[in-house]
Amino acid sequence: MTNMTELTYTPEFFTALEKMVDKRPHKCQGCWISDGVRRINKDGSKQHFPSIVRLCLIDPTRPANDVNNIGMYCTRCRKPDQVWKTPRRMKPSSLPQLFKSDEKSLIERIQSEARNKIPPKPPQLDDDGDPLPF
Repeated sequence: MTNMTELTYTPEFFTALEKMVDKRPHKCQGCWISDGVRRINKDGSKQHFPSIVRLCLIDPTRPANDVNNIGMYCTRCRKPDQVWKTPRRMKPSSLPQLFKSDEKSLIERIQSEARNKIPPKPPQLDDDGDPLPF
């Protein structure tokens, strides 16, 4: 598999990806089932959960920034070595191909300022609940 630091995502890649995602309904390239359709079980009843069609790499050995290597697959037809779940919280440091500049990005600056900010002390009150003048 290609090292993540050498991948560069171009605007053309995102344009082609946007066209692929906007084309509705999403259909699996393996079995051509549409997203949200419930398959029929062997006993004739419908499945409890509908099919889910998502973006997936066609060949995991090829680079991920190639538009011809990305396709729509259902959970039944997907490749077994594919990773489908993304981490719940992605940090900018885990995406080096999007944050290549030496200076900090806006997100990193906001996060560092929030970490370094000291919260103000609550005012000291007297017995009546009024703030002290000094």
